[in-house]
Amino acid sequence: MNNYYQKSIILKINNLIHRELKIFPQAQLVDIYKLFHQDYFGPGHFIADKERIISYLTAELNNISPSDDKPENQDIACFNNFVRVDIRWISQGILTVDELAEMFWKSSCVKLDQPIAWDVHWQQVSEIIFKEYPDYNLDNAEQISTYAQQEKALHHSEIYRLFYHPHYRIISKEFWSL
Repeated sequence: MNNYYQKSIILKINNLIHRELKIFPQAQLVDIYKLFHQDYFGPGHFIADKERIISYLTAELNNISPSDDKPENQDIACFNNFVRVDIRWISQGILTVDELAEMFWKSSCVKLDQPIAWDVHWQQVSEIIFKEYPDYNLDNAEQISTYAQQEKALHHSEIYRLFYHPHYRIISKEFWSL
């Protein structure tokens, strides 16, 4: 095992997997991949132009169904310090589009702790899933490992989108204030 993966870091990985599957029991392996990819890379792979961020955010807000549910954020910090911020904070009047776009843009510029390559990190995460969740559906594990070698960002699974309707932005806790 890589020396980087001491007992405490393995515990953090396992805790994040456990929390994800507790909150989103229908999550597929690609969704777990996305979770760890977001923690590892943050929002840096997104467009860092504020006007486009605002445009995409506004379009997404216009396409989500109104909901009485309270917006929920999700702490995804394992190696880096990010949270998935629910964009419904805007429709609730707590944040403006400009405020969330600014936090997102600033978050995309954060210097990240990446002491090892992404594919090596994903391999460690995969091994924990294989060991701790033997009944978990791993049918596309090989394909996802190939994507990890390419550092490819993936979308949520169709099942995840159908069940959970995710609408969030990845924000550094450094800039998140609620």
